[in-house]
Amino acid sequence: MNMIGLYDYQELMIFSAFLSVVMVMVSRFVSDQKKIKKLRKDIKLYREKADKALKSGNREESQRFISEMNKASIKQLEYSSKSMFLSLIIFVIALRLFSPAYSDLLVSLPFPMPYIGWGFPFIHLTLEYNWFWWYTLVFLTTSVTMRKFFDVV
Repeated sequence: MNMIGLYDYQELMIFSAFLSVVMVMVSRFVSDQKKIKKLRKDIKLYREKADKALKSGNREESQRFISEMNKASIKQLEYSSKSMFLSLIIFVIALRLFSPAYSDLLVSLPFPMPYIGWGFPFIHLTLEYNWFWWYTLVFLTTSVTMRKFFDVV
């Protein structure tokens, strides 16, 4: 392992947090949040009605609600697809930028975290993560927090 600057992991943490905020803002302003929230409520309502109809033995009505739920799910995907596509582009650019700059970076954590591997047992505990997993950990944590803060679905 090559010697890496002491603060490289902090630099990567700031970059990934910044990219997370950018992607949340893209989602907020590119997709219609009100329509997506309404569609989510509709999907939940259709699911409840379908379950209720199925429990009462009315399969036709249950199938009708499932069909409406599927239509609403497709519309929800349509409304959020632009922001997903833009986020994918930002993610690919970030990978291209970070990969050569941080290829030797290993981040030591103060506590073990699970790591999914190919060998048995498939879940391992580790104290070190490479740059990609550190980026992903920071990105996901920041993204979930920012989505809650800015009320983005």
